Amino acid sequence: MGVKKVIIGLLFCLASTLYAQQPNDCVNAITICSDTTLELNSNGVGIDDFALSQNVEPSCEFTETQSLWLKVSIAQGGTLAFIITPESTHPDEDYDFAIYGPNVACDNLGVDVRCSSTNPTAAGVQTETGMLDTETDASEGPGASGNGFIAPLDVLAGESYYILIDNFSQNGGFSLNFTGTAELESIPENQATSPIDLEVCDQDINTTDGFFEFNLEQNTASIIGSQTNVVVTYHLSEDDAIIGANSLASPFQNTVPNTQTIFARLTNSVSDCFSIDSFIVEVKSANTTTNDIVVCRGETSVPIVLNTTT
Repeated sequence: MGVKKVIIGLLFCLASTLYAQQPNDCVNAITICSDTTLELNSNGVGIDDFALSQNVEPSCEFTETQSLWLKVSIAQGGTLAFIITPESTHPDEDYDFAIYGPNVACDNLGVDVRCSSTNPTAAGVQTETGMLDTETDASEGPGASGNGFIAPLDVLAGESYYILIDNFSQNGGFSLNFTGTAELESIPENQATSPIDLEVCDQDINTTDGFFEFNLEQNTASIIGSQTNVVVTYHLSEDDAIIGANSLASPFQNTVPNTQTIFARLTNSVSDCFSIDSFIVEVKSANTTTNDIVVCRGETSVPIVLNTTT
């Protein structure tokens, strides 16, 4: 079976309103699964898990400065390897990382099984870092020690690992490309066969303010389709959807007049794998005339759209 690649783009910025669930602590690690793309604002260290995790002298040394915790679950054994590529081309860009496992708990991580803290500028190497099958060392760093890459892990189906990635330089985000032969768990997919955008006609007290209530759950069944163990929640921002925070209840009144983007999080309740999709909610004025004729009827405010040609 071919190599399964996963690309994750992560942008680091402080979002204080999300602090309680920030993935800068192991207990709030984001589960990463196959073919997943993420955009996330995250910042700070929370608890310094890296310092607490060591039962003996660490295999490399660094201090959490702007950290992100990820969790991967192995569906098919092979090699776990990846490349971290900084977004920024700043010459002082510096990422460190450590890996814990297999099958450890956040309150008992033990000693990291892989660790890299090479300073690219001091070592005179590229700013990319990670694990490659051409390497043999299990750890490297700090400072000028190492070339930025260490050996991959041989992993088995059913195992899980925590990955701590620390952005020491704080010049921007990065992409994470899994290049090994191991297969990660699969993600749920939006199985809706037709558009899931929602439209209503503005028939409340103020028929021109662009606000109305939506039943978001009317999309749930079509999004899930034939999948099992999948739960759908709705969120105002992609950040909230990624970390599973501040889910919306129905009926939901849009917070931006007329047109607003809603983010749907599809989560597998067994594996915790998730994906993010989005759709539009739109409030149309009953008096608006466009190329389409919009007729509002009854208290249910169901729009009837008749396509016309000229």
